Amino acid sequence: MGNLAEAAAGGFRCTIGFLNDAKQCAVAFSTGSRSGGYTLKSVTGRFGVKDGNPGNIIVAIHAADTANSANPAATAKVTLSGSDPDAAGLYTYACSGSDCALSASATYFVVMSTGDTSGISAKYYKWQSTDSDAEAGHPSTHGWTIANAGRYKSGSNAWVDLAAGRTGMLHIAADEYTPPSLSVSGISGTGATLTVGGHTGNWWYQESHPTGGTCTAVTGSLTKALTLTTDKTYAYGAYSDSGCATALGETVYFSTTDYDVGNLGEAVNSTTYCPIGFHSLIGTQQCAVAFDTGSRSGGYTLKSVTGRFANDNGNPGNIIVKLHAADTTNSSNPAATAIANADFTGANPNTAGLYSYAGAGTGCALSKDTKYFVVMSTGDTGGDNFYRLAVTNSGAETAHPSGNGWSIANALRSKWGSNAWANLSGTPTGLLHIAADD
Repeated sequence: MGNLAEAAAGGFRCTIGFLNDAKQCAVAFSTGSRSGGYTLKSVTGRFGVKDGNPGNIIVAIHAADTANSANPAATAKVTLSGSDPDAAGLYTYACSGSDCALSASATYFVVMSTGDTSGISAKYYKWQSTDSDAEAGHPSTHGWTIANAGRYKSGSNAWVDLAAGRTGMLHIAADEYTPPSLSVSGISGTGATLTVGGHTGNWWYQESHPTGGTCTAVTGSLTKALTLTTDKTYAYGAYSDSGCATALGETVYFSTTDYDVGNLGEAVNSTTYCPIGFHSLIGTQQCAVAFDTGSRSGGYTLKSVTGRFANDNGNPGNIIVKLHAADTTNSSNPAATAIANADFTGANPNTAGLYSYAGAGTGCALSKDTKYFVVMSTGDTGGDNFYRLAVTNSGAETAHPSGNGWSIANALRSKWGSNAWANLSGTPTGLLHIAADD
């Protein structure tokens, strides 16, 4: 998709280089709506004859600035490779690596600058511009656009539009984005097999829960035998960087028990959560998520509950995780009293992430084909302090093959003070993983 076929704007160009201070040029573009996004392959620009001998040209892709989306972010997402435009013509800059992944329906910027800081002599490249708003694209690039006004920055000054709403002349080429595909098979009490499917670009994988493992590079497909610990819930994720800091959304969750069910892989509702703690006006706040066991003769033993939490508000008292039967009067609610001798231990969720609560005791025996509730509260009775249980609006869940028949309710219940139990607004459910043995 590009505008290289449009008429150049009477020789007008955006200068890239050094004349008293550094000069940069930027043109925004928006991607189409393809599910999964795209992989940027290259950017081609039209240049005029250079002036002087500028330093090496730097062509980079930036996300939009979160404070002002009309400007590029200060830090580049990825830098492209290609030749300096030493004569008039078209020059192509290639993108390689995992940072070339572009989200669907998102705005990015092509930003051009140089490393030249050599004084006041006129040394700059000339990125040709056009007055036309038209652009042409391959049919599969439907929805892609180039901004109708380029941006210009001189030294420490603010970004401004090019004169008369002109924009830089360029062509952007992209492929369909192919993310890594993670799956786990052959799960036992002490091991499993991790498979990373073939994909474009370089990616990394890591055990992100319960302890965190080595961030390991993958350049193609991979099949790896995992050595694990029994009765633990695990998360393995794919990442776009060698520090395993930026998740690609491809995370698998499973446990080394015989039976498990969870929805941790579903999309997080980023605008709401279930509060667990104390509010000075309305009292204790509790959250309850129901789950149903499968039909195995003899029942099960609950081993652990793992939840996804956002960071806390204030400093709540210790989190309390309990197992309740369904209320005999209204099965949509947990019974008023927790099941005796079902004890859970784990850390307070004071930072965002996954937290596991191990179950023990005779009360963790679960009947088949039965509804139970995981109820979370705290001992806090002062201030306005609470934990945030993350939620999802998805009703989907994954289960260990032997855990067929287990399910998590599609709406959680919340209770504030002495009020009745009620669905959280919008009827999301809590993000949980439940593991059990026979």
